[in-house]
Amino acid sequence: MTAALPAAGDPPAEASGSTSAPARPSAPCWLRIIAVIAYLFSAMSLVQILSSPDGPGFLTSLAPFFTRPMPILGTLAVLGAFWVVLWALTHRARLSAAILLVIWLPPAIANAAKLASLDLPLLPPDIYRALEVARVFHGDFVRPSGWGKFLLLAAVAAPLLAAFFLLPAPKGRFRTRIATGLAAAAFLGSFFFPATNVFAHFPNSFTSYSWDSRHTCDRNGLVVFLAMQCRHLSVQEPAGYTAEAMDRIVAELPMPTGQTSELHPDVIVVLSESFIDPTLFPGVEYDADPVPTLHQLQRDFGRLDLVSPVFGGMTCNAEFEFLTGLNMAFFAESMGAWVDPIRRPVPSLASILRGHGYHAVSGHAMGGFHNDMQVQPLLGFERYLPGSEWTHRDKIDTWRVTDAACTQELIQWSREVPRPWFLCMNTMEGHGSYDRAKYNGASCGIRFTKPLSEKSRELLTTYSYGARNADRALAALIDAFRDAKNPTLIVFYGDHLPELGQDLLAFRETGWSLPGQRSSDLALRTVPCVLWNNFGKRLPAFDAPIGMSRM
Repeated sequence: MTAALPAAGDPPAEASGSTSAPARPSAPCWLRIIAVIAYLFSAMSLVQILSSPDGPGFLTSLAPFFTRPMPILGTLAVLGAFWVVLWALTHRARLSAAILLVIWLPPAIANAAKLASLDLPLLPPDIYRALEVARVFHGDFVRPSGWGKFLLLAAVAAPLLAAFFLLPAPKGRFRTRIATGLAAAAFLGSFFFPATNVFAHFPNSFTSYSWDSRHTCDRNGLVVFLAMQCRHLSVQEPAGYTAEAMDRIVAELPMPTGQTSELHPDVIVVLSESFIDPTLFPGVEYDADPVPTLHQLQRDFGRLDLVSPVFGGMTCNAEFEFLTGLNMAFFAESMGAWVDPIRRPVPSLASILRGHGYHAVSGHAMGGFHNDMQVQPLLGFERYLPGSEWTHRDKIDTWRVTDAACTQELIQWSREVPRPWFLCMNTMEGHGSYDRAKYNGASCGIRFTKPLSEKSRELLTTYSYGARNADRALAALIDAFRDAKNPTLIVFYGDHLPELGQDLLAFRETGWSLPGQRSSDLALRTVPCVLWNNFGKRLPAFDAPIGMSRM
């Protein structure tokens, strides 16, 4: 048993008959075993504590994991396998133990930051989005708000250090070490295949809620949660899936019976970053309506609310549903639509309209997010224009192009692209963070009629000012086409709700989000959509929000 234990260092082989220094006394076998178990348990506790965001619900978020034995055993197994692989490569127990912490502590801290900002845990594909995350990261995501986390970390650090220095000296032969390392590597590699991912096959022991990744992470712990999610990194073709089978299914679909309109309007779609109606926040009032264009369009052309597949980020998933009619519910929650599943042409509004003679152009006020420069042509857009190639590039800071500049750029495209055209624009001004420095403390006459923290007041003041700018840019866009001779349709929608403070701070304090609600609930996934046209069409009446994929 002790022959395969990881080791601190391998003594050099000695020549026959040589004289050597007395060997260091070895700790008793039982003490070495206890040291290994204590180290892994302490490392597990350290990772789990760091992965939970600080705040009022800190201890509550830890309870589901530490009160369930199977997630604890699963975490110990994964960390132990990592350690064995590192030992097989280095033959140093303490070095392997240190590398183990270097590997797992950064994801734990990143998980706490993501939970604090988006109410979503870290996911394996987030490594592809590391640069985007770093761009919007700010210290409030991980800044401690009390002593509870510090005290728990200190309580774990003592046994961790004691166990670290008691780790056993090397005993394993080369073949034993390699065989053990390969077995551990095979165990870790099995997580990437649905058929062999052990955590996916015991739902009673390792809880999985496909609709709520936060709850799944809380109950299983970060380590097991990431191991569970690895199986979604590749999508297996279902039995019977062939091009011929898909053609046969399409051929069997009933033909539409409705009449095709002879009207071919020019179409503009504006995805307004993080746009919602700020007047819907309870306890918040304004000297003047900050979004009068939104409200006027709802009165004139009808009201429509959409259910976004995301909260606070991952715009590409909302854009994917809107353009393709496909629902992200059929994909793993960890997937970013532009990053993971799209590797070949996919039918979308762009490709369909191009089939009717349209010219399709898309643009992003920043560009480079979510692999969009590679994906947009696969959706059928003949041109993709990132913000760096625009004529109008006024910014509020080093990277956020103003919504007013987006409107001017769209107007220019409409003059340059042959008719009929389909123009899609993703704005950027509304992107977080929403601290006071974003607009140098500017306000749009906001008042608060209920007690709110100073942080919530700051976030709501800044966000409302940005929403007012988005509304004004929409008004300017409509004015530019109000007298157009050609039929023109403008669609304007928000991609998701904004991230307004740690643990949904502003939403919870105002009452927008009720106690116990998560970012996956309908109240935190509903965004407005409005349209304008110059040929007299209104939206039909809707009794409830509809999914973006139904647009």
